[in-house]
Amino acid sequence: MKNTSCKHRVRAGLLAGIFLASISIAASPVRAEFIGLVTVTATNSHGSASANFNPLSHLPPQAQVPERVRLMLAEKFKMRSQGEVIGTIDELIIDMDGDPVVQLTFGATSGSSDTTFSITSTVVAFDPLSFPTAEATMNGTLTDTGNDGASLSSTSGLFQALYNGDTTFASLVGGVNGGAGSVTEFGQLLGPMEIDGDVDSIQGIVQFTLSADDTVSGVGRFEVTPQIPEPSTFVLLGIAAVGLLIRTRRRQR
Repeated sequence: MKNTSCKHRVRAGLLAGIFLASISIAASPVRAEFIGLVTVTATNSHGSASANFNPLSHLPPQAQVPERVRLMLAEKFKMRSQGEVIGTIDELIIDMDGDPVVQLTFGATSGSSDTTFSITSTVVAFDPLSFPTAEATMNGTLTDTGNDGASLSSTSGLFQALYNGDTTFASLVGGVNGGAGSVTEFGQLLGPMEIDGDVDSIQGIVQFTLSADDTVSGVGRFEVTPQIPEPSTFVLLGIAAVGLLIRTRRRQR
């Protein structure tokens, strides 16, 4: 009788442990790795310029990689080719989070001719997530500074949200036009929606062609959320654990 009672207590303890472990797993952060450099390029009829930035350069050797990384330019960055300013990066803040999230906040001014800009985040890699929910957003403002109209175009989408290397989740905002002296706001959202299969990395890319002497600013964000068991699953596990404990106590009597 004592052995049977002990077995019931162990079984109930295991079931309660599974219930608690399920909650713990759902709430735990995803372990992440940040791979590669942030790259910025600008190209127009006067030439091409590029720059690379390492978001981990501030860490001492052999330091533990943090769960969140931010790259932020302290001042405007002029992209030059043979002394000619091809374009200017007015603002650049790239947030990469092991949750996982990639967010690109940017501002750019074109040169004296239509200028193509490209800003690519590092790759955020993490333990595979099965059938996660994902959401991508792009919001921004196009400003005509030359009082002759402004245009913003992109053949592949101003903001591209990629996962597992080069698989596209979203290509947002194909083009924007504004009249003389205009300030035009734009935005697009995709999701939340489930990705079929496993996801083990994400990346964000901003790419566009901006009319001469005009300005654009915006924020592109790509977020992937681990699948969390339905609340009903936790409730059933809890009820089962409590029921087994009650049954064990009755038998002990």
